[in-house]
Amino acid sequence: MVKKKRSQHDLAFQALRTLMVEPGDELTPWNDLLGNHGPDRLKTIIAETPGALPRYNDRDAALVYAAMLEHALELAVASCFVSDPAVRERLFSYSDDGPLATFQAKIDVGHALGLFGALMRKDMWRIKAIRNAFAHARTGVTFSDERIANACQFIDVSKNLRADLGGPRQRYTFAVGVISAFLKEIILSSPHEKMASVYSTLYDEPLPSPRRQ
Repeated sequence: MVKKKRSQHDLAFQALRTLMVEPGDELTPWNDLLGNHGPDRLKTIIAETPGALPRYNDRDAALVYAAMLEHALELAVASCFVSDPAVRERLFSYSDDGPLATFQAKIDVGHALGLFGALMRKDMWRIKAIRNAFAHARTGVTFSDERIANACQFIDVSKNLRADLGGPRQRYTFAVGVISAFLKEIILSSPHEKMASVYSTLYDEPLPSPRRQ
């Protein structure tokens, strides 16, 4: 049986996953995030808003920006459901094993609802994969790591809108900002025609039409 040749994209993200299994100290991600301030620093990070924090190091940036995107996605998906806080809490709750608690579940349902097309779905998956590498790597990792940088090259929206963003970190954060802004328009219930026009400037595919007008 002839094995199917893997694409450069598949090889890049397979290499990215090796970061999560390399030997190292399990505390490295926490040390990178908290510095030398100990566990109390975590409370401060949680309490502060992103705009009030100093310049993020690469691990902070990867985790915080991905969290911002996931939150925007949750709000966009929830805007399609009944306006019942209790229902939303059950759907998105980690503690109650909600069906939409994970980033991947939110991505899948958002796409199934027609909020965005396949290319944006793939970009969000790529951002999630890069975030996971930063979150679980047991060694110090930055955007200059060849595996991280190579994966960032496959984020489509950054390639479509800007030819030169200055590097993989800028490509990653720029993509999060653009996609989050698009999702914000969904939350504001912008007309589908407007969203379709915006989407066509981001990706080389049409925005799916809603099943119900």
